[in-house]
Parts: sequence; C-alpha cells; structure tokens
Amino acid sequence: MTITKALNAILFITVMPSGPCFSQNLQREINDQVWRVQLEAMNANQADKFISVMSADVVQISYDRNTIRGKDEFYRQAQATYQRIAERKLTRTMEFRFLSRIATKISAFEDGFYKYEMTNEKLEKQTYYGYFQVVLRKEDEVWKVLVDYDAANYGGTPVTQEMFQGAKPMSDYDK
Repeated sequence: MTITKALNAILFITVMPSGPCFSQNLQREINDQVWRVQLEAMNANQADKFISVMSADVVQISYDRNTIRGKDEFYRQAQATYQRIAERKLTRTMEFRFLSRIATKISAFEDGFYKYEMTNEKLEKQTYYGYFQVVLRKEDEVWKVLVDYDAANYGGTPVTQEMFQGAKPMSDYDK
C-alpha cells in the first residue's frame, strides 16, 4: 500500500464519518494551534515547542529517507536535530503553503509545500523546498499532528520555488 493510499484510508476513517466542513474558522484554529507554533519553534530552535504540536500517537514518515518513525524515535530525532543546529550556530526559517485543507470539528487533512532556509555563521544561506501531508486530530480541544509525511518531490518532480509560490499562503486562511 502506498503512503498516499494509507493516508487516504486514515482520512476516510477519521474525517468522512463526521462530514466535510471547509470552515475558515477551523483553518484559523489549526494555523494558531499547529502551524504558527511549529514555525515559532523552528525559527527559535525550540525542540520542546516543536514537539508540543505532535500527538502522543504521532507517526512521522520521511519518503526520502524511507523511514517511518513512532513517537519516541521521532522525538529523539527531533531533539538531536535541534541540538545539532544549536551547536553549529545555524539559524533557520520555515514557511508553509497549502494545496488542500480539509477539516471537520475533530480531524483534518492538509498538504502543501514548505520552504526551509538554513543560514550559517558566515551568513551563507541554503534554501530547500519540499512537499508535506499531515493528518491532524483534535485532542482535548487542541489540534495535534497525528501523521506527518514529507518528501523532496511532488508527483515525481522535485519541489521548486515556482511550485511553492503557486500554493496558497497560510495568511489566505486568516481572513
């Protein structure tokens, strides 16, 4: 079973029984409780804050690394990554843009592109683009990431700046 089929199965099981709801309010809520927290954590290099948006049941899938991690391994890897960034005195910024956002009151599926910029002490910048899919679940009235999938390619093609720019910015959902 492909990752997309697996995510679609999860989406069908968790989203469809509740019926689709495309409310801007839900997307604003998800922006505030997940995406903005994640961006703040990455930009400030705060691993605990980054991890705080993850469900205790999180599954992280990296297509390019051919890995599927459960919560404990994902948390250890995230902590190690944040530590390496601090030790190397790197700074990073992240931005998300969306292709689709489907939400009910208790679950959501979102996919899109990310832009990841890393700057070293000499102010040399490297920019990376990628594709993501997430399944979110509301836990104790707070949105959490249940499934996190990322890849450097979208539809067999490397993600480019043009693809990234063509997707909807998070601010479009704050109106």
